[in-house]
Amino acid sequence: MAGAGTLGLAARGKESVVLEVRERIVELIWEAVDALNEIQSPEARLEKDLEAKLFGKGGRIDSLGLVQLISEIETKLEDHFGVVVALADERAMSQTRSPFRTFATLADYASSLVMEAKKGG
Repeated sequence: MAGAGTLGLAARGKESVVLEVRERIVELIWEAVDALNEIQSPEARLEKDLEAKLFGKGGRIDSLGLVQLISEIETKLEDHFGVVVALADERAMSQTRSPFRTFATLADYASSLVMEAKKGG
């Protein structure tokens, strides 16, 4: 019985870490959005809404804007977490549903990459 409780606690601990990582990644994404918005015209600025359409059909940014945003986020992830991740790699591009659809999908994808990198590193 004690083992089952310990496993439950360990699972909750991992979920907590994943949530904390994702929350911090969302903050880093918003910082990157602020940096990108500084160089955008007022009508081209991105809204800080996790469900906002980002890239693709109905998206708010073009491919150049996406590259700028991804570059900024990757730098912030490395600075904060100490891991190098490539958000726009073959894995991202080969997914049936793009991780760049919304800020939420981007945060989820970045979180999974950071967790994998931290686990391996």
